[in-house]
Amino acid sequence: MLARLYTGSEHIYAFNKSYHGTSGNSYSLTNVGTWASPVPKLSTVHTLAYPNLIRNPHHNVDSLVRDAEETILSTSNHKIAGVWAEPILGVGGIVPLPEGYFKRLAEVTRKYGGLVISDEVQTGFGRIGK
Repeated sequence: MLARLYTGSEHIYAFNKSYHGTSGNSYSLTNVGTWASPVPKLSTVHTLAYPNLIRNPHHNVDSLVRDAEETILSTSNHKIAGVWAEPILGVGGIVPLPEGYFKRLAEVTRKYGGLVISDEVQTGFGRIGK
């Protein structure tokens, strides 16, 4: 809600297979089928393909960033509230973001007026090392 109020946009983006909670509006950001319930999600929360180079070796950081930007352009009025991301996909398979991807995604997010929200609940507090 704060990102929407601050930016004046209601378009929010989160990765496929990401987990951001199951209560309130955070449920709309969660895209893991095992956590699905019959509660309607917000219609202005959009899904970005998770940038998994292990399962999609034909991609690279450039193509993944281009795909994310195309999704933003095709689902918004070119002004967004923000992108929520886990640095390492937790519930969806313990998959780290490719090196350099998060920085480039942040640049695209800011280009369209959005905030970058790094959800580090599972990866924070030394749980993955230094």
